[in-house]
Parts: sequence; structure tokens; C-alpha cells
Amino acid sequence: MDPDATFRLMLEADSENEFDLAIESANALLKWLRCGGYPSVVSIAGGGGLIELAHEQNNRAVAYAVANEILIKANCALESR
Repeated sequence: MDPDATFRLMLEADSENEFDLAIESANALLKWLRCGGYPSVVSIAGGGGLIELAHEQNNRAVAYAVANEILIKANCALESR
């Protein structure tokens, strides 16, 4: 499992309203993290560029939060169809 690729795929699927793929990617990433896998490296826009979070716990917390938010959004979108 490549958590960086999965994180990117999850974000791309969400931005393109590909909700099934977004859910699949979010669930895979969350399972990986729950099983002790290392988190994706998260970059945040700020100061005119991208800032990479340096601490693994910060990356883990952001990856969990983003994956959970995408799950909620994608499930709501699918239910409203």
C-alpha cells in the first residue's frame, strides 16, 4: 500500500465527484492507518507555497481527518441521488 498515492487518489476522486472511488480510497487509507501503517505525507498550502508537515503524528491526524470528512461527504452525496 502506498499511502501517498492513496491519499492523492482519494482527493482527486473527491474533487471529480467520483464518490465510489473516493469512499474506496478513504476506507483503504483508514484501514492502513488503523493497522499501524505509516501515514501519507501531507502538504498544506501556505505562505505562497506548500508546507510539508514534519511530524508523523501530524500527518496521521490530518490523514484521518481528511479521509473521514471525504467519507461523510461522499456517502451523503450517494444517498441523495
